[in-house]
Parts: sequence; C-alpha cells; structure tokens
Amino acid sequence: PDMAANMKWKDKAELLSYLGQGASREDGRHVRSGALNIIQDTLGGKNVNVHVIRSALIASGMIGIAMGNELASQTSWKAIMIETMKLLKSKQCGSVAKTVLAQLHGRCFTLTNTLEYISHVLGLGSVTSASKSRKSRVGVTTASPKPRRTSAVGGNNVEIIEWLAEITEKERNLKGVDPILEKSSLIMLINLFLSHVDHRDQRCR
Repeated sequence: PDMAANMKWKDKAELLSYLGQGASREDGRHVRSGALNIIQDTLGGKNVNVHVIRSALIASGMIGIAMGNELASQTSWKAIMIETMKLLKSKQCGSVAKTVLAQLHGRCFTLTNTLEYISHVLGLGSVTSASKSRKSRVGVTTASPKPRRTSAVGGNNVEIIEWLAEITEKERNLKGVDPILEKSSLIMLINLFLSHVDHRDQRCR
C-alpha cells in the first residue's frame, strides 16, 4: 500500500495499462478478477489523477472484451459500471468512458443485467423492488413522468440520459438479447424518456 501511495501518476497509469494488456490475454485468465478489483479501487478512489482514471477505464474495456458475458458476473463489475457511467459527465474522461461502454455493450452487458445500476446512478430507486410487488410497480409508473422530479435528476445527468437513449436504440436491433426486459423495467424506461421530452438541454430531448 505504501509503495502504491508513493507511485507517480505516470507509473500508476502505465501499470494499469500493462495490467489491462496482460489480463486480457488468453494466458491472463487467472489474474482477471484481481485486475478488475484493482480497477474498481482506482475508479472509486478520491482525487485520482485523470490519466490514471483513463488507463483504468481502458484496461477494464480490454479485460471486458476478453471475458465477454462473464464480466457481468464479477463482483467488482457493479462498482466499475457505476463509476464508468458517472464518468460520462466528466469533460476529461467522458469520451473514454463512452468508448469503453460502447465496446462492452452487447458483448458483456445489456439493459437487462445493468438497468439496476443505471437506475441507481440516475437516482430512480431500485428496479428489482419495482418488479417484485405490484404496489411498487405502480409507484414507478406514476412517479417517473412528473417533469419536476425527473428534470431535477436529469438536469445533472444529461450525458447519462443521452447514452442510455443510444444503447436502448441499439438494443432494439441487437439479435439474441436474452432475457428481455420485464414489463416494469420497460415502463420505467419509457417514463424516463417521456419526462425528458421537454428538457431544456437539446441532447436530452
């Protein structure tokens, strides 16, 4: 830990780059979980250098491509996915985050196994609880369309809403997406998009 704390950002960025390259190789299978844990800690850290963040994102993309749909079952994936989505709002890291998510979408994750994380980042509550009880399902369908509530959330998350719209459209044309979204999840998505039709930011509309 002391050595890691004293490392210069260039060394950390380079180390993460080598980690991504090594773990994504065929003979690097055994280190992938450990590598993803390091990436999770890096992305979730405080005051991390921008170049280090970018290297961590790129490394997660390389490892994800190598793992395919196994990535979504990794315990570290939830935190990595959430932090990567948050970085879509970053001027310095947003384009890298978007590229990595584009590389992994369809290959490693779909809306079905990550909508809960997306909902968490957007502050929309739990999707799982919505699908479990009828009462909460009604709560989701009636609460989401209110422009005041979602505009307040969406106002700070324009890039995430824009990205969500893009992958939703792509997923409509993806072959073999299984299982498909549950009805309650579809309703939540529909209401989320409808509530941003009149949003002040054109990209949201």
